[in-house]
Amino acid sequence: MRTQKGAWIATALVFAFGHFFAYFFVPPELKSFVIYQTTYAFGLGVWWGYGIYKTGAISYTISLHFLFNFGFFIASTLGR
Repeated sequence: MRTQKGAWIATALVFAFGHFFAYFFVPPELKSFVIYQTTYAFGLGVWWGYGIYKTGAISYTISLHFLFNFGFFIASTLGR
């Protein structure tokens, strides 16, 4: 279990860094959002890692990631 927790944290950090990388390419007014996004991406990475542990299937997290991104897409489209 100890190794699995380490793997969850490491994977969540990689997932969060993947979102933080945008920080270097966005305009200054969006940099604070990237920090926010990185923070919740880490939390989601831990949660979804736990989902893989409990279900044994990566399809669970792929589906959640798709739904999460789709929700943001819909919200940003409706907000225009």
